[in-house]
Amino acid sequence: MLGLTETLHFDDDEHIACMFRSSIARTILHLVPAVLFLLCVAFLTFPLFHLGERGIVIFFTLLVFTLFYIFRKIITWLQTVFILTDRRLLVIQRLGVFKKQVKEIHLENINEILYDTRGFLQTLLRLGTVYLSLNTNSGQCNLSDMPTPQAVLDSISRQVSAKKRVYTSSTVNDGQTFQRRAIPPSEHGKHS
Repeated sequence: MLGLTETLHFDDDEHIACMFRSSIARTILHLVPAVLFLLCVAFLTFPLFHLGERGIVIFFTLLVFTLFYIFRKIITWLQTVFILTDRRLLVIQRLGVFKKQVKEIHLENINEILYDTRGFLQTLLRLGTVYLSLNTNSGQCNLSDMPTPQAVLDSISRQVSAKKRVYTSSTVNDGQTFQRRAIPPSEHGKHS
């Protein structure tokens, strides 16, 4: 799974509900200038090689830096993923070639979920940013440029609701232990 298995550890009874990735559209927009620059370097091949050793060094320096930039953007997008399980949301962000950040958000710490679509690009491509309000010190987590943000919001909401609705609490009364389970509203009429 994208080389993430050595980073992530799942419990035996933990199940992955779904995985999300931000849209590649923003990455492509960042790559357009780099590709144009790469084409300019290609067109300058003959004049630079005509300069001799100095021109060859300039050519390969420009080529290496441009290819590194393209590689970095693609790797950053490929290895930034959001994994939703029945217990938590894992936010794995590749912030550069040598920097990765992993956040673990337990579903019971999510208070509110909303999304918005801002600007021409997000509206045109039907993208949005999903905002998670947390009851932790970090306060908020943003999932930017998500395709179909309503579907992302619905998936997270379903898991959060399931986690908060199906709880087990134990109380001791006269030496007996009672288990309570919240019953979803759709099942109230089924138990008679």
